[in-house]
Amino acid sequence: MTLIMGTVLTSQSTYSEGTLLNNTAVDASLIVRQAQVSGVSVREFQPGTGDFDSAYGAMFQRGLGYYFFADRGSKNGIYDGDAACTTGSNNECLQEKDVPSGVSVSSICSISTSDIESCNIGRVDITFVRPNVDARFVFWDLSINPMAVSSVKGVRITFHTAASGLNKSIVVYTTGQISIQ
Repeated sequence: MTLIMGTVLTSQSTYSEGTLLNNTAVDASLIVRQAQVSGVSVREFQPGTGDFDSAYGAMFQRGLGYYFFADRGSKNGIYDGDAACTTGSNNECLQEKDVPSGVSVSSICSISTSDIESCNIGRVDITFVRPNVDARFVFWDLSINPMAVSSVKGVRITFHTAASGLNKSIVVYTTGQISIQ
């Protein structure tokens, strides 16, 4: 009986972590999809602002959560808001998403047109702006300094559970395709 209970408890823990990891990846992909829909549709930043030409995006950073934002101000394709993701007023941050305890953004990799992945990235800002459905990427190195990456066809954002070592990724392509792997 002890052996059976031990097996069940171990399996339950792995199952729970897998479910949590899967839900995190789905949630992250939905934030990117929300940015895409908001960016390519005619969405006013806030009612009464008359701002219909902002890009919308998602910012992911290793070890942190991710943000849904409106690229306002200098409209440079990046999240210019504060690290606290202050919402409201004219701030760029629209929604902060924390990853659940035990899950982290473990890697961010650019995917080249020749399918080579480079994972020396600390942050990526993914934006969409009307009328184009294509994703635009701005990459940052591990010290969070802007970096140039050429011949990019996509980005892979990997979530990891520390306890069981499970991984789940979302992949966003320049074509606007978003997938969970």
